[in-house]
Amino acid sequence: MSTDLIKEDKSVYITEFKELEKELDIFDFANTSNEYLCKREYECKCIDISKKIDITKFKLEDICGEINKFLTINDQANKNKAFTILFIFATKYRRNKKLGSFDLVSKYRSYFSDIPMFEFCYQLAKYSEVNDSNTIKKIISETKVLLGKEEFKNEVGIKNFYCELIATYYERELEAKSDFESKTILKEALNIINGVIYTDVGKNYDKFYATRGRLLVLLGRYDEGEYEIRRALSMVNVNDAENTSRTILYESYLIQGTSIRQFDLHNEKYKELEKIKVNNFKIIALMTTLLGFLLGSINIFSSVNNPFLMGMLLIAFCGLLLILCGTILFGLGLMFKDNKKKYKLYDLIVLVSGVIILAISLICLSVIK
Repeated sequence: MSTDLIKEDKSVYITEFKELEKELDIFDFANTSNEYLCKREYECKCIDISKKIDITKFKLEDICGEINKFLTINDQANKNKAFTILFIFATKYRRNKKLGSFDLVSKYRSYFSDIPMFEFCYQLAKYSEVNDSNTIKKIISETKVLLGKEEFKNEVGIKNFYCELIATYYERELEAKSDFESKTILKEALNIINGVIYTDVGKNYDKFYATRGRLLVLLGRYDEGEYEIRRALSMVNVNDAENTSRTILYESYLIQGTSIRQFDLHNEKYKELEKIKVNNFKIIALMTTLLGFLLGSINIFSSVNNPFLMGMLLIAFCGLLLILCGTILFGLGLMFKDNKKKYKLYDLIVLVSGVIILAISLICLSVIK
């Protein structure tokens, strides 16, 4: 492997890096497998080490230089060590809400592509610096692929991350959460996070309860969701300075939950008004159809003497009116986004019935002629 892996200044071997290397002695890199790198145990150890780092003492080029130092030694043990340093600093950047995590991680994508945990690290870093729903949706898709990998079968961190992504996306896109597909996705995410919480690893971690609370709120189970978020708040170690931002975050979830409740209530009232409006238009359409049939019938009775011809004309006229009525009803359903499929089906039946009746009557009339 080339010694000029990434064009950054060589690492300044300062005291902080020496201290970091001492911390890394807890890992047996020579016997570390990809499976171990994907375990929650490894992730937690890296998180604990990251908490001891004063990120202000490190420049990005120094971090890259330290990683490069181990990458230039062409063996798996040093590669694992280099990745661990990357993961620790990316975690520190991300947890401190400091820009730079994605910039750091993306530099090494080609070097650690054979380590599944790197892709998780990459998605975490990307998520920490995005603000738009489309990117979040893409991260959801890519993270779901990772969830299906054997290495992550029992990794609760990535499962929680996936559920967090789902919650974040639908919190941003509240209008989209009510359709059947979205509800299915939210319920699936809730089942995943429930499975995480019921494990020995996950039952005492506040973040997992916060995620469950957010999903419950999005599913309309507001009181349960608020309870879970408050439980997460009560589990936060307030003596840890890094947890101050987490406390603020959980409190924002409670406020957000109230906003979602209000949004859903308003949306429900709006839908009720829309339903009343649609029903009123449908009644008008039906009454107009009946009135038209009555007036048309009077006209036919007054101008046609042949009983059979009169009957066929009435049937044809009825078919035309059914087509008109069915078209209006179906159009109103689409215009006002009437999501009840059975009503749309009824409207189509009226429309198709009109076409059939009109066709039969026209055939009969052609025979008469």
